[in-house]
Amino acid sequence: RRRGQRPDAAMRHRLPALPAALAILLGGLLALSGPAGASSRAQTYVVRPGDTLWAIGARLGVPANTLARANGISDPERLVPGQVLRVPAGPASRRPPSSGTRPAAASRGPALVVAVHRVRWGDTLLAIARRYRVPVEWIVRANGLWSDRIHPGQRLAIPTRRGVEVLARRHGPPPRPIPVPPAAFARSAAAGTAAWDLVQRARRYLGVPYRWGGESPAGMDCSGLVHRVFAPYLSGVGRLTSYDYFRLGRPVRPEAILPGDVVFFTTDEPGPSHVGIFIGAGLFIHASSAAGEVTVTSLDDPLYRERFLGVRRLVDLSARN
Repeated sequence: RRRGQRPDAAMRHRLPALPAALAILLGGLLALSGPAGASSRAQTYVVRPGDTLWAIGARLGVPANTLARANGISDPERLVPGQVLRVPAGPASRRPPSSGTRPAAASRGPALVVAVHRVRWGDTLLAIARRYRVPVEWIVRANGLWSDRIHPGQRLAIPTRRGVEVLARRHGPPPRPIPVPPAAFARSAAAGTAAWDLVQRARRYLGVPYRWGGESPAGMDCSGLVHRVFAPYLSGVGRLTSYDYFRLGRPVRPEAILPGDVVFFTTDEPGPSHVGIFIGAGLFIHASSAAGEVTVTSLDDPLYRERFLGVRRLVDLSARN
C-alpha cells in the first residue's frame, strides 16, 4: 500500500443509522408519548419498552406461540416499542385484568419524545433541531448517533428533556479497535457447507465497480455488498448501513469467527463505518473505494488490522449445513 494513502473511502460510509430493530424502534417511539400497552382496539396490542412475547402473552392470557404465529414473528426476542401486535380472539384474551393488575393503557408516564422525525433529502441535524426547538445534542444522545451524518428515510426520536437521559441509556459509546484474532487465519469454509455457499455467493461480485450507495452488479459500496449477499438469508430486511448491520448482528467473540460472519472497521468516522464479509484464511471480501471495486483483503493489512472493531453474525450458517 502506498505511503500516505488515506483510509478507504469505501469505509466513508456517510450513512450512520440505527440497526433494523432500532430503526423500527425509533419509528415506534412516538407511541411512548401516548397511551402504552393495549391499544384502543381490543384485538391489538402496542409493544412497550421491556416487553417480551411471553410477558405479553401472560398479561393477555394468550400463549406466546399463538401470538408469534398470528403476527408472523420468527424471532420473539426482537419485539420493538411501538410495534402493533394482533391478538387472536379467544376466551383467555377476553378475560378482564386481575384486581392486582392495572390496564396497560392506564400506565401512561411522562412523554419521552415530542415527535419522530423522518429524515428527508437536504435535512441536517441542526435544521431538525431548530425545527423542533431542541438542542442538537439531545437528538444525538437520544438516538445513539456516532457521528453527525444522517440519511433520508432514517427516523430520529425528538426527545423531551426527560427523554434524553432515558433514551440515551439504550445506546453505548462507539466501539474501540481490538486485536484481530489469530483464529481468523486458521478458519476456512468446507466445500458443500452453508458457509461455503455464502462465500461463493460473495465471490460472484469480485470486480464489481465501487459505487457509493450502490447495491447492484452495476456498482456497490461496502454495505450494499452485504445487503446483496445476505438478502436471501434475511427475509424482510431491506438495505441497511454498516452501522445498522453492526447493531443488528449478534455479537461474536473474535476468537469464534467463522466464514460468513461480517467484520467491521472504523475509518474516517467513529464507529463501524466499514463492513466486509469474512471468507476464511484471514481474508475478507468488501467493496473498496481505494481499489475501486469489490476485492479481497487480508485482516493483517495494516490499514484494517489497526481499525478492526469486531465480528457480528447475521445468519447462523452452522444450522444450515
